[in-house]
Amino acid sequence: MKRRNPNRIPRIMAKLQALWEEYPDLRLGQLIMNIDGTNKDFWHVEDSEWEKKITRCHQNWSTSYQEQEEGVRELLEEGNPVIVATQNSK
Repeated sequence: MKRRNPNRIPRIMAKLQALWEEYPDLRLGQLIMNIDGTNKDFWHVEDSEWEKKITRCHQNWSTSYQEQEEGVRELLEEGNPVIVATQNSK
């Protein structure tokens, strides 16, 4: 039986940890389901595929959040009353 390289474990776990720390309000199950994006059986998914999915989510989610922040900043600069009121209430 071919053994899998144990060096993959800390590498993949570090990526998962970094992603989860950015979104600490997600429960582990929610994080895993969001990473996968499907409801398929996880039993046969290779670790290399999980690693790719985790990396892709980290990039996509971070980009999406940055775009949202930029959009809010632009609305603030334009004086959007809803955004300004929300910001002032914090």
